[in-house]
Amino acid sequence: MMQKANITRILFVITLLSIIVMTICYTLLRESPQQDLTTFGPIPEFTLLDQDGQPRSSSSFEGSAALISFLYTKCLDTCPLLVHRLSYIHKELRQKGLLTDNLLFVSIILDDGPLDAPKLQIYQKTANLPDENWDLLTGNQEQITNLVTEGFKLALNIEPSIHVHADGSLHRHAEGSIAISHSNRLILVDQSQNIRRYYDGLNVEPTNLIRDLSEIQ
Repeated sequence: MMQKANITRILFVITLLSIIVMTICYTLLRESPQQDLTTFGPIPEFTLLDQDGQPRSSSSFEGSAALISFLYTKCLDTCPLLVHRLSYIHKELRQKGLLTDNLLFVSIILDDGPLDAPKLQIYQKTANLPDENWDLLTGNQEQITNLVTEGFKLALNIEPSIHVHADGSLHRHAEGSIAISHSNRLILVDQSQNIRRYYDGLNVEPTNLIRDLSEIQ
């Protein structure tokens, strides 16, 4: 009985020490300085339509730093969180006087499109996306899929949504609404159109991203 109690105490101490070590490591990682910016190569070439219905090519961003995001207008899961974080960063940059003409926020819309200008403008308004220095870009499904998966090398999965019938059975329909799962990555692009950093959009520290944006302007 005594031996069993000693073993229990030893296991408790080991568990406690493990938790302490993990906590210390996590704190050090969060407080450690972010690595220097690197260069991953140029952004892929593309031509899409903006929220004014005007064509925008990748070359039109030359001379401007950009933060690229990917949004699905019908997303009720991660996209609202991502939009909130992006809007906060945009606001902080403006308040710090860093939101210059050569700094752009670019959101590539993942909906099967291209969406017309009024729909994009309504989404921009309802999602509380600022008008200043923010471009929403749309294209057809093939364009967007190739751009995201082949161009930016990010995940994108577009499938017919699942419909629940009255008897409780589930069916996928080839026609009708679609379900889109996508990466929440943000991409930092410098004025020479080179990709400088990828971020986890839902967990990026705004101060780090703002510092990077100010560094490449």
